[in-house]
Amino acid sequence: QRKAQLAENEFVEGLMAHGFEEATPQGYTGDELARLIFHGFQSKTEDGRSMGHVILASFASLEDNPFKRRLIFNPDCPIVAKSKKKRAERVQRRKNEYVQLHIARDEFLAYLVARFGNPVRAWRRALDPRSTMSVSRQRFCQVARQIGYQGNLKLLWKGLDRDDTDDATLEEIDFRRGQALARFRQWCIGVKASSCSRPSADADGGSQDACQFVFFEMDPGRRGKVKLPEFTQFCRPRGCHLDLSVIFHSLDASAAGFITKHDMAFLDNWEPPGWLYAEENPEAVEELKKIMMTEYGSFTQCWRRLLDADGSNRVNWDEYCHACRALPFEGDKEGAWRTLDDDCSGFITLREIDPISDHILLEFREWIFDNFGDIKGAFKVIDANRNNEVSLSEFRRALRRFMFQPRPFGSTEVSADPPWKLPRISDEDTVLLFNALRPPSVRFIAMSDLAFLERWEEPPPKAETRLRAGSGKVVERVVPPPPRNVCTKSPVEYQQFVQATEGPLPPLRRTASQEEAEPSSESRFTPVQSP
Repeated sequence: QRKAQLAENEFVEGLMAHGFEEATPQGYTGDELARLIFHGFQSKTEDGRSMGHVILASFASLEDNPFKRRLIFNPDCPIVAKSKKKRAERVQRRKNEYVQLHIARDEFLAYLVARFGNPVRAWRRALDPRSTMSVSRQRFCQVARQIGYQGNLKLLWKGLDRDDTDDATLEEIDFRRGQALARFRQWCIGVKASSCSRPSADADGGSQDACQFVFFEMDPGRRGKVKLPEFTQFCRPRGCHLDLSVIFHSLDASAAGFITKHDMAFLDNWEPPGWLYAEENPEAVEELKKIMMTEYGSFTQCWRRLLDADGSNRVNWDEYCHACRALPFEGDKEGAWRTLDDDCSGFITLREIDPISDHILLEFREWIFDNFGDIKGAFKVIDANRNNEVSLSEFRRALRRFMFQPRPFGSTEVSADPPWKLPRISDEDTVLLFNALRPPSVRFIAMSDLAFLERWEEPPPKAETRLRAGSGKVVERVVPPPPRNVCTKSPVEYQQFVQATEGPLPPLRRTASQEEAEPSSESRFTPVQSP
Protein backbone atom coordinates (compact mmCIF):
# COMPACT_ATOMS: atom_id res chain seq x y z
CA GLN A 1 0.00 0.00 0.00
CA ARG A 2 3.12 2.23 -0.07
CA LYS A 3 2.62 3.53 3.49
CA ALA A 4 6.39 3.92 4.10
CA GLN A 5 6.09 1.92 7.37
CA LEU A 6 4.84 -1.52 8.39
CA ALA A 7 3.26 -2.75 11.61
CA GLU A 8 4.17 -6.17 12.99
CA ASN A 9 1.24 -8.09 11.48
CA GLU A 10 1.68 -6.42 8.08
CA PHE A 11 5.38 -7.24 8.09
CA VAL A 12 4.82 -10.91 8.96
CA GLU A 13 1.99 -11.36 6.44
CA GLY A 14 4.09 -9.76 3.71
CA LEU A 15 7.02 -12.11 4.34
CA MET A 16 4.79 -15.16 4.31
CA ALA A 17 3.11 -14.05 1.07
CA HIS A 18 6.51 -13.83 -0.68
CA GLY A 19 7.74 -17.30 0.26
CA PHE A 20 9.64 -16.59 3.48
CA GLU A 21 8.49 -19.95 4.88
CA GLU A 22 10.74 -21.72 2.32
CA ALA A 23 13.86 -19.93 3.59
CA THR A 24 13.21 -20.68 7.29
CA PRO A 25 15.89 -22.90 8.93
CA GLN A 26 14.93 -25.99 10.91
CA GLY A 27 13.72 -25.39 14.48
CA TYR A 28 11.73 -22.26 13.68
CA THR A 29 8.42 -21.60 12.03
CA GLY A 30 8.15 -18.83 9.47
CA ASP A 31 5.87 -16.80 11.72
CA GLU A 32 8.20 -17.00 14.71
CA LEU A 33 11.30 -16.05 12.73
CA ALA A 34 9.49 -13.17 11.00
CA ARG A 35 8.43 -11.70 14.39
CA LEU A 36 12.01 -12.04 15.71
CA ILE A 37 13.28 -10.11 12.68
CA PHE A 38 10.61 -7.46 13.19
CA HIS A 39 11.55 -6.87 16.84
CA GLY A 40 15.22 -6.71 15.91
CA PHE A 41 14.75 -4.06 13.24
CA GLN A 42 11.78 -2.04 14.43
CA SER A 43 12.24 1.71 14.74
CA LYS A 44 12.99 3.24 18.11
CA THR A 45 12.67 6.70 19.62
CA GLU A 46 15.60 8.73 20.92
CA ASP A 47 15.11 7.37 24.45
CA GLY A 48 15.15 3.75 23.17
CA ARG A 49 11.44 2.93 23.25
CA SER A 50 10.02 0.81 20.41
CA MET A 51 7.69 2.56 17.97
CA GLY A 52 5.85 -0.59 16.84
CA HIS A 53 6.71 -0.38 13.14
CA VAL A 54 9.63 -0.80 10.73
CA ILE A 55 10.73 1.39 7.83
CA LEU A 56 12.92 0.69 4.80
CA ALA A 57 15.96 2.48 6.25
CA SER A 58 15.95 -0.01 9.15
CA PHE A 59 17.26 -2.70 6.78
CA ALA A 60 19.95 -0.59 5.07
CA SER A 61 22.74 -2.45 6.90
CA LEU A 62 21.76 -5.65 5.03
CA GLU A 63 22.55 -4.08 1.66
CA ASP A 64 26.18 -4.53 0.58
CA ASN A 65 25.87 -2.44 -2.54
CA PRO A 66 26.61 1.19 -1.58
CA PHE A 67 24.73 2.44 -4.62
CA LYS A 68 21.52 0.71 -3.52
CA ARG A 69 22.16 1.57 0.14
CA ARG A 70 22.22 5.23 -0.83
CA LEU A 71 18.86 4.76 -2.53
CA ILE A 72 17.41 3.23 0.64
CA PHE A 73 18.26 6.26 2.78
CA ASN A 74 17.42 8.77 0.06
CA PRO A 75 15.31 7.41 -2.80
CA ASP A 76 15.30 10.87 -4.38
CA CYS A 77 19.08 11.30 -4.25
CA PRO A 78 19.94 13.81 -7.02
CA ILE A 79 23.05 11.95 -8.18
CA VAL A 80 21.34 8.56 -8.33
CA ALA A 81 18.15 9.90 -9.86
CA LYS A 82 20.08 11.85 -12.48
CA SER A 83 22.19 8.82 -13.41
CA LYS A 84 19.17 6.54 -13.79
CA LYS A 85 17.24 9.15 -15.72
CA LYS A 86 20.10 9.77 -18.14
CA ARG A 87 20.55 6.10 -18.80
CA ALA A 88 16.83 5.52 -19.38
CA GLU A 89 16.69 8.48 -21.75
CA ARG A 90 19.78 7.25 -23.62
CA VAL A 91 18.35 3.77 -24.10
CA GLN A 92 14.97 5.06 -25.25
CA ARG A 93 16.57 7.63 -27.55
CA ARG A 94 18.72 4.93 -29.16
CA LYS A 95 15.72 2.68 -29.76
CA ASN A 96 13.70 5.49 -31.33
CA GLU A 97 16.64 6.57 -33.45
CA TYR A 98 17.07 3.13 -35.02
CA VAL A 99 13.48 3.17 -36.19
CA GLN A 100 13.56 6.79 -37.35
CA LEU A 101 16.74 6.26 -39.37
CA HIS A 102 15.18 3.51 -41.45
CA ILE A 103 11.90 5.36 -41.84
CA ALA A 104 13.82 8.39 -43.16
CA ARG A 105 15.81 6.19 -45.53
CA ASP A 106 12.67 4.47 -46.86
CA GLU A 107 10.98 7.84 -47.34
CA PHE A 108 13.95 9.18 -49.29
CA LEU A 109 14.11 6.10 -51.53
CA ALA A 110 10.38 6.45 -52.23
CA TYR A 111 10.97 10.06 -53.24
CA LEU A 112 13.82 9.09 -55.59
CA VAL A 113 11.70 6.36 -57.20
CA ALA A 114 8.82 8.78 -57.77
CA ARG A 115 11.06 11.48 -59.19
CA PHE A 116 13.63 9.50 -61.19
CA GLY A 117 12.26 5.99 -61.62
CA ASN A 118 14.91 4.21 -59.54
CA PRO A 119 17.63 5.24 -57.04
CA VAL A 120 20.54 4.46 -59.40
CA ARG A 121 19.15 6.83 -62.00
CA ALA A 122 18.85 9.47 -59.29
CA TRP A 123 22.46 8.79 -58.29
CA ARG A 124 23.76 9.32 -61.85
CA ARG A 125 21.61 12.28 -62.79
CA ALA A 126 21.54 14.30 -59.58
CA LEU A 127 23.74 13.05 -56.75
CA ASP A 128 26.85 12.02 -58.69
CA PRO A 129 26.72 13.32 -62.30
CA ARG A 130 30.54 13.20 -62.60
CA SER A 131 30.69 9.48 -61.74
CA THR A 132 33.05 9.87 -58.80
CA MET A 133 31.03 7.10 -57.05
CA SER A 134 31.22 8.96 -53.75
CA VAL A 135 29.15 11.86 -52.39
CA SER A 136 30.15 13.99 -49.43
CA ARG A 137 27.68 15.08 -46.81
CA GLN A 138 27.65 18.69 -47.97
CA ARG A 139 27.05 17.72 -51.60
CA PHE A 140 24.33 15.26 -50.65
CA CYS A 141 22.39 17.77 -48.53
CA GLN A 142 22.70 20.42 -51.23
CA VAL A 143 21.37 18.15 -53.99
CA ALA A 144 18.59 16.75 -51.78
CA ARG A 145 17.21 20.25 -51.28
CA GLN A 146 17.61 21.09 -54.97
CA ILE A 147 15.49 18.13 -56.05
CA GLY A 148 12.76 19.10 -53.58
CA TYR A 149 13.21 16.68 -50.69
CA GLN A 150 11.90 18.28 -47.49
CA GLY A 151 12.79 15.65 -44.86
CA ASN A 152 15.27 15.74 -41.99
CA LEU A 153 18.65 15.63 -43.75
CA LYS A 154 20.65 15.09 -40.57
CA LEU A 155 18.64 12.01 -39.72
CA LEU A 156 18.68 10.79 -43.31
CA TRP A 157 22.46 11.11 -43.64
CA LYS A 158 23.02 9.15 -40.46
CA GLY A 159 20.82 6.38 -41.85
CA LEU A 160 22.67 6.28 -45.18
CA ASP A 161 26.27 6.62 -43.95
CA ARG A 162 26.12 3.46 -41.85
CA ASP A 163 29.86 2.77 -41.96
CA ASP A 164 30.71 6.26 -40.57
CA THR A 165 33.10 7.16 -43.42
CA ASP A 166 31.44 10.59 -43.94
CA ASP A 167 30.79 9.67 -47.60
CA ALA A 168 27.76 8.05 -49.19
CA THR A 169 28.23 5.44 -51.91
CA LEU A 170 25.92 3.82 -54.42
CA GLU A 171 25.57 0.61 -52.44
CA GLU A 172 24.55 2.61 -49.35
CA ILE A 173 21.79 4.34 -51.31
CA ASP A 174 20.44 1.12 -52.88
CA PHE A 175 22.25 -2.05 -51.88
CA ARG A 176 20.27 -4.44 -54.10
CA ARG A 177 20.90 -2.51 -57.32
CA GLY A 178 24.46 -1.68 -56.36
CA GLN A 179 25.25 -5.35 -55.80
CA ALA A 180 23.61 -6.33 -59.10
CA LEU A 181 25.64 -3.73 -61.02
CA ALA A 182 28.89 -4.75 -59.30
CA ARG A 183 28.35 -8.42 -60.17
CA PHE A 184 27.38 -7.52 -63.74
CA ARG A 185 30.63 -5.55 -64.03
CA GLN A 186 32.60 -8.59 -62.91
CA TRP A 187 30.74 -10.71 -65.46
CA CYS A 188 31.70 -8.24 -68.21
CA ILE A 189 35.36 -8.50 -67.19
CA GLY A 190 35.11 -12.28 -67.46
CA VAL A 191 33.45 -12.08 -70.89
CA LYS A 192 36.18 -9.84 -72.26
CA ALA A 193 38.92 -11.98 -70.74
CA SER A 194 37.50 -15.11 -72.39
CA SER A 195 37.06 -13.33 -75.75
CA CYS A 196 40.58 -11.92 -76.03
CA SER A 197 43.43 -13.89 -77.52
CA ARG A 198 45.53 -13.29 -74.39
CA PRO A 199 43.14 -13.41 -71.43
CA SER A 200 45.96 -13.35 -68.89
CA ALA A 201 47.10 -9.98 -70.17
CA ASP A 202 43.65 -8.44 -70.26
CA ALA A 203 42.22 -9.88 -67.09
CA ASP A 204 43.76 -7.08 -65.05
CA GLY A 205 44.70 -4.29 -67.39
CA GLY A 206 41.61 -4.59 -69.58
CA SER A 207 39.06 -4.33 -66.81
CA GLN A 208 38.72 -0.57 -67.27
CA ASP A 209 36.88 -0.91 -70.61
CA ALA A 210 35.34 -4.40 -70.28
CA CYS A 211 31.75 -3.11 -70.01
CA GLN A 212 32.10 -1.03 -73.17
CA PHE A 213 33.61 -4.05 -74.92
CA VAL A 214 30.52 -6.07 -73.99
CA PHE A 215 28.29 -3.24 -75.26
CA PHE A 216 29.87 -3.34 -78.70
CA GLU A 217 29.43 -7.12 -78.71
CA MET A 218 25.73 -6.55 -78.01
CA ASP A 219 25.51 -4.01 -80.82
CA PRO A 220 27.03 -5.67 -83.90
CA GLY A 221 25.12 -3.29 -86.21
CA ARG A 222 26.77 -0.28 -84.55
CA ARG A 223 23.48 1.55 -83.95
CA GLY A 224 24.84 3.03 -80.75
CA LYS A 225 22.04 1.77 -78.54
CA VAL A 226 20.81 -1.53 -77.08
CA LYS A 227 17.27 -2.26 -75.91
CA LEU A 228 16.16 -4.66 -73.19
CA PRO A 229 15.37 -7.67 -75.46
CA GLU A 230 18.78 -7.44 -77.14
CA PHE A 231 20.44 -6.98 -73.75
CA THR A 232 18.75 -10.09 -72.38
CA GLN A 233 19.38 -12.22 -75.50
CA PHE A 234 23.11 -11.49 -75.33
CA CYS A 235 23.66 -11.94 -71.57
CA ARG A 236 21.48 -14.91 -70.70
CA PRO A 237 23.08 -17.53 -73.03
CA ARG A 238 26.55 -16.49 -71.83
CA GLY A 239 25.88 -17.45 -68.24
CA CYS A 240 24.67 -14.17 -66.71
CA HIS A 241 22.02 -15.28 -64.21
CA LEU A 242 21.50 -11.89 -62.58
CA ASP A 243 18.30 -9.83 -62.63
CA LEU A 244 18.87 -8.33 -66.08
CA SER A 245 15.77 -6.14 -65.97
CA VAL A 246 16.99 -4.39 -62.82
CA ILE A 247 20.47 -3.96 -64.31
CA PHE A 248 19.17 -2.60 -67.61
CA HIS A 249 16.85 0.00 -66.06
CA SER A 250 19.60 1.02 -63.61
CA LEU A 251 21.96 1.66 -66.54
CA ASP A 252 19.29 3.52 -68.54
CA ALA A 253 19.95 6.89 -66.93
CA SER A 254 17.87 8.90 -69.43
CA ALA A 255 14.81 6.58 -69.16
CA ALA A 256 14.75 6.36 -72.97
CA GLY A 257 14.24 2.59 -73.13
CA PHE A 258 17.78 1.82 -74.33
CA ILE A 259 21.37 2.06 -73.10
CA THR A 260 24.42 3.53 -74.82
CA LYS A 261 28.16 3.14 -74.53
CA HIS A 262 28.17 6.07 -72.11
CA ASP A 263 25.95 4.08 -69.74
CA MET A 264 28.40 1.18 -69.85
CA ALA A 265 31.33 3.56 -69.37
CA PHE A 266 29.72 4.45 -66.05
CA LEU A 267 30.45 0.88 -64.88
CA ASP A 268 33.99 0.93 -66.30
CA ASN A 269 34.84 3.99 -64.20
CA TRP A 270 33.46 2.37 -61.04
CA GLU A 271 35.67 0.33 -58.74
CA PRO A 272 33.23 -1.29 -56.30
CA PRO A 273 34.54 -2.75 -53.03
CA GLY A 274 35.37 -6.43 -53.30
CA TRP A 275 32.80 -7.53 -50.73
CA LEU A 276 29.94 -6.13 -52.84
CA TYR A 277 30.21 -8.87 -55.50
CA ALA A 278 31.79 -11.58 -53.34
CA GLU A 279 30.01 -14.72 -52.17
CA GLU A 280 29.86 -15.86 -48.56
CA ASN A 281 32.82 -18.00 -47.51
CA PRO A 282 32.45 -19.62 -44.05
CA GLU A 283 35.79 -21.42 -44.47
CA ALA A 284 37.57 -18.05 -44.75
CA VAL A 285 35.94 -16.94 -41.48
CA GLU A 286 37.28 -20.02 -39.70
CA GLU A 287 40.74 -19.36 -41.11
CA LEU A 288 40.56 -15.74 -39.95
CA LYS A 289 39.49 -16.78 -36.45
CA LYS A 290 42.38 -19.23 -36.18
CA ILE A 291 44.84 -16.43 -36.98
CA MET A 292 43.15 -14.14 -34.44
CA MET A 293 43.47 -16.80 -31.73
CA THR A 294 47.10 -17.47 -32.65
CA GLU A 295 48.13 -13.82 -32.58
CA TYR A 296 46.09 -12.53 -29.60
CA GLY A 297 44.96 -15.56 -27.62
CA SER A 298 41.27 -14.65 -27.67
CA PHE A 299 38.74 -13.04 -29.98
CA THR A 300 37.95 -10.23 -27.55
CA GLN A 301 41.60 -9.20 -27.21
CA CYS A 302 41.97 -9.09 -31.00
CA TRP A 303 38.71 -7.18 -31.28
CA ARG A 304 39.61 -4.55 -28.70
CA ARG A 305 43.31 -4.12 -29.55
CA LEU A 306 43.19 -4.34 -33.35
CA LEU A 307 39.78 -4.35 -34.99
CA ASP A 308 37.80 -1.99 -32.75
CA ALA A 309 40.58 0.38 -31.72
CA ASP A 310 38.17 3.27 -31.05
CA GLY A 311 35.96 1.19 -28.73
CA SER A 312 32.70 1.82 -30.60
CA ASN A 313 31.79 -1.87 -31.06
CA ARG A 314 31.47 -1.16 -34.81
CA VAL A 315 34.08 -2.03 -37.45
CA ASN A 316 33.60 -0.86 -41.05
CA TRP A 317 35.19 -2.24 -44.23
CA ASP A 318 38.28 0.00 -44.12
CA GLU A 319 39.05 -0.90 -40.49
CA TYR A 320 38.53 -4.56 -41.31
CA CYS A 321 40.99 -4.42 -44.27
CA HIS A 322 43.59 -2.70 -42.07
CA ALA A 323 43.21 -5.45 -39.47
CA CYS A 324 43.57 -8.19 -42.13
CA ARG A 325 46.85 -6.65 -43.29
CA ALA A 326 48.13 -6.39 -39.71
CA LEU A 327 47.33 -9.98 -38.70
CA PRO A 328 48.27 -10.91 -41.55
CA PHE A 329 45.34 -12.63 -43.26
CA GLU A 330 45.86 -13.42 -46.92
CA GLY A 331 42.74 -15.51 -47.52
CA ASP A 332 39.39 -14.52 -48.99
CA LYS A 333 38.79 -11.42 -46.89
CA GLU A 334 35.86 -10.32 -49.09
CA GLY A 335 34.06 -13.65 -48.65
CA ALA A 336 34.80 -13.61 -44.91
CA TRP A 337 33.33 -10.11 -44.63
CA ARG A 338 30.14 -11.15 -46.44
CA THR A 339 29.77 -14.09 -44.07
CA LEU A 340 30.26 -11.92 -40.99
CA ASP A 341 28.17 -9.00 -42.24
CA ASP A 342 25.29 -11.24 -43.26
CA ASP A 343 22.77 -8.39 -42.93
CA CYS A 344 24.85 -6.09 -45.19
CA SER A 345 24.72 -3.28 -42.65
CA GLY A 346 28.14 -1.96 -43.65
CA PHE A 347 29.77 -2.82 -40.31
CA ILE A 348 30.35 -5.78 -38.01
CA THR A 349 30.28 -6.05 -34.23
CA LEU A 350 31.80 -8.42 -31.69
CA ARG A 351 28.56 -10.38 -31.89
CA GLU A 352 29.55 -11.64 -35.37
CA ILE A 353 33.05 -12.65 -34.21
CA ASP A 354 32.38 -14.06 -30.74
CA PRO A 355 28.69 -13.97 -29.75
CA ILE A 356 29.24 -15.52 -26.30
CA SER A 357 31.81 -12.90 -25.22
CA ASP A 358 29.67 -10.14 -26.70
CA HIS A 359 26.68 -11.38 -24.68
CA ILE A 360 28.48 -11.51 -21.35
CA LEU A 361 30.13 -8.10 -21.87
CA LEU A 362 26.78 -6.48 -22.61
CA GLU A 363 25.23 -8.20 -19.60
CA PHE A 364 28.11 -6.92 -17.44
CA ARG A 365 27.61 -3.42 -18.82
CA GLU A 366 23.89 -3.45 -18.01
CA TRP A 367 24.60 -4.82 -14.53
CA ILE A 368 27.04 -1.97 -13.83
CA PHE A 369 24.60 0.76 -14.82
CA ASP A 370 21.66 -0.89 -13.04
CA ASN A 371 23.47 -1.43 -9.74
CA PHE A 372 26.18 1.27 -9.53
CA GLY A 373 25.12 4.07 -11.86
CA ASP A 374 28.39 4.37 -13.77
CA ILE A 375 31.79 2.77 -14.36
CA LYS A 376 33.54 4.83 -11.67
CA GLY A 377 31.08 3.81 -8.96
CA ALA A 378 31.30 0.14 -9.94
CA PHE A 379 35.09 0.07 -9.89
CA LYS A 380 35.24 1.61 -6.41
CA VAL A 381 33.08 -1.21 -5.07
CA ILE A 382 34.85 -4.01 -6.96
CA ASP A 383 38.29 -2.71 -5.89
CA ALA A 384 37.96 -3.79 -2.25
CA ASN A 385 41.56 -3.00 -1.17
CA ARG A 386 41.59 0.42 -2.91
CA ASN A 387 44.86 -0.12 -4.81
CA ASN A 388 43.31 0.79 -8.19
CA GLU A 389 43.90 -2.77 -9.41
CA VAL A 390 41.45 -5.66 -9.46
CA SER A 391 42.82 -9.19 -9.58
CA LEU A 392 40.89 -12.24 -10.70
CA SER A 393 40.15 -13.29 -7.10
CA GLU A 394 38.83 -9.79 -6.22
CA PHE A 395 36.78 -9.76 -9.39
CA ARG A 396 35.28 -13.18 -8.64
CA ARG A 397 34.35 -12.20 -5.05
CA ALA A 398 32.73 -8.95 -6.19
CA LEU A 399 30.62 -10.64 -8.85
CA ARG A 400 29.34 -13.21 -6.37
CA ARG A 401 28.87 -10.75 -3.50
CA PHE A 402 26.77 -8.37 -5.59
CA MET A 403 24.98 -11.19 -7.42
CA PHE A 404 26.00 -10.69 -11.04
CA GLN A 405 23.68 -13.18 -12.73
CA PRO A 406 23.82 -12.88 -16.53
CA ARG A 407 20.95 -14.24 -18.54
CA PRO A 408 21.63 -17.46 -20.45
CA PHE A 409 23.09 -16.93 -23.91
CA GLY A 410 20.32 -16.38 -26.44
CA SER A 411 17.70 -15.46 -23.82
CA THR A 412 15.98 -12.07 -23.97
CA GLU A 413 13.52 -12.53 -21.09
CA VAL A 414 14.13 -11.30 -17.57
CA SER A 415 13.51 -13.94 -14.91
CA ALA A 416 10.77 -13.27 -12.37
CA ASP A 417 12.56 -15.30 -9.66
CA PRO A 418 14.20 -13.45 -6.74
CA PRO A 419 17.99 -13.00 -6.96
CA TRP A 420 18.81 -15.68 -4.37
CA LYS A 421 17.03 -18.30 -6.53
CA LEU A 422 18.92 -17.46 -9.72
CA PRO A 423 22.11 -19.36 -10.65
CA ARG A 424 25.35 -17.52 -9.91
CA ILE A 425 27.86 -16.80 -12.65
CA SER A 426 30.09 -19.80 -13.33
CA ASP A 427 33.86 -19.76 -12.86
CA GLU A 428 34.30 -20.32 -16.58
CA ASP A 429 32.25 -17.23 -17.45
CA THR A 430 34.03 -15.22 -14.74
CA VAL A 431 37.43 -16.02 -16.25
CA LEU A 432 36.09 -15.31 -19.74
CA LEU A 433 34.82 -11.88 -18.66
CA PHE A 434 38.01 -11.05 -16.76
CA ASN A 435 40.21 -11.95 -19.74
CA ALA A 436 38.01 -9.89 -22.04
CA LEU A 437 38.53 -6.81 -19.85
CA ARG A 438 42.19 -7.03 -18.89
CA PRO A 439 45.00 -5.88 -21.21
CA PRO A 440 47.27 -8.55 -22.71
CA SER A 441 50.14 -9.80 -20.54
CA VAL A 442 48.62 -8.06 -17.46
CA ARG A 443 47.02 -9.92 -14.55
CA PHE A 444 44.77 -7.18 -13.20
CA ILE A 445 42.10 -4.72 -14.35
CA ALA A 446 42.30 -0.95 -13.98
CA MET A 447 39.42 1.48 -14.25
CA SER A 448 40.65 2.58 -17.69
CA ASP A 449 40.06 -0.99 -18.92
CA LEU A 450 36.33 -0.58 -18.23
CA ALA A 451 36.00 2.86 -19.81
CA PHE A 452 35.13 1.47 -23.25
CA LEU A 453 31.86 0.13 -21.85
CA GLU A 454 30.61 3.70 -21.47
CA ARG A 455 30.56 4.25 -25.25
CA TRP A 456 29.74 0.70 -26.25
CA GLU A 457 26.36 0.34 -27.90
CA GLU A 458 24.41 -2.86 -28.22
CA PRO A 459 23.76 -3.51 -31.92
CA PRO A 460 20.10 -3.36 -32.93
CA PRO A 461 18.27 -6.64 -33.52
CA LYS A 462 18.61 -7.51 -37.19
CA ALA A 463 14.93 -8.37 -37.44
CA GLU A 464 14.04 -4.79 -36.56
CA THR A 465 16.37 -2.71 -38.72
CA ARG A 466 17.75 -4.61 -41.67
CA LEU A 467 16.90 -5.80 -45.15
CA ARG A 468 17.92 -9.35 -45.91
CA ALA A 469 21.01 -9.26 -48.11
CA GLY A 470 20.28 -9.56 -51.81
CA SER A 471 16.64 -10.56 -51.41
CA GLY A 472 15.04 -7.13 -51.41
CA LYS A 473 12.54 -8.38 -48.82
CA VAL A 474 11.92 -6.43 -45.64
CA VAL A 475 12.15 -8.56 -42.51
CA GLU A 476 9.00 -8.25 -40.41
CA ARG A 477 9.36 -5.56 -37.77
CA VAL A 478 7.14 -3.43 -35.58
CA VAL A 479 7.54 0.20 -36.64
CA PRO A 480 5.82 3.06 -34.81
CA PRO A 481 4.32 5.99 -36.75
CA PRO A 482 7.00 8.11 -38.47
CA PRO A 483 8.20 11.23 -36.65
CA ARG A 484 6.93 14.63 -37.65
CA ASN A 485 10.21 15.79 -39.16
CA VAL A 486 10.28 13.03 -41.82
CA CYS A 487 8.34 13.22 -45.09
CA THR A 488 5.33 10.90 -45.22
CA LYS A 489 4.09 11.30 -48.81
CA SER A 490 3.44 8.18 -50.83
CA PRO A 491 5.20 7.70 -54.23
CA VAL A 492 2.01 8.83 -56.04
CA GLU A 493 1.79 11.98 -53.91
CA TYR A 494 5.47 12.64 -54.54
CA GLN A 495 4.95 12.34 -58.29
CA GLN A 496 2.09 14.83 -58.18
CA PHE A 497 4.16 17.13 -55.98
CA VAL A 498 7.10 17.01 -58.41
CA GLN A 499 4.97 17.71 -61.48
CA ALA A 500 3.19 20.59 -59.76
CA THR A 501 6.25 22.31 -58.30
CA GLU A 502 9.55 21.38 -59.88
CA GLY A 503 8.65 20.00 -63.30
CA PRO A 504 10.85 17.52 -65.16
CA LEU A 505 14.57 17.41 -64.53
CA PRO A 506 16.91 18.85 -67.16
CA PRO A 507 18.16 16.18 -69.59
CA LEU A 508 21.60 14.65 -69.59
CA ARG A 509 24.33 16.13 -71.75
CA ARG A 510 23.47 13.57 -74.42
CA THR A 511 19.71 13.24 -74.94
CA ALA A 512 17.90 10.38 -76.61
CA SER A 513 17.40 12.44 -79.78
CA GLN A 514 21.11 13.19 -79.90
CA GLU A 515 21.90 9.51 -79.61
CA GLU A 516 19.52 8.67 -82.49
CA ALA A 517 21.02 11.41 -84.67
CA GLU A 518 24.56 10.22 -83.99
CA PRO A 519 26.07 8.47 -87.05
CA SER A 520 26.49 4.74 -86.57
CA SER A 521 29.63 4.33 -88.65
CA GLU A 522 31.80 2.94 -85.91
CA SER A 523 33.61 -0.10 -87.15
CA ARG A 524 35.75 -0.91 -84.17
CA PHE A 525 35.72 -0.79 -80.37
CA THR A 526 36.70 2.65 -78.97
CA PRO A 527 36.43 3.11 -75.18
CA VAL A 528 35.10 6.43 -73.91
CA GLN A 529 34.87 8.06 -70.53
CA SER A 530 31.57 8.48 -68.74
CA PRO A 531 30.27 12.07 -69.01
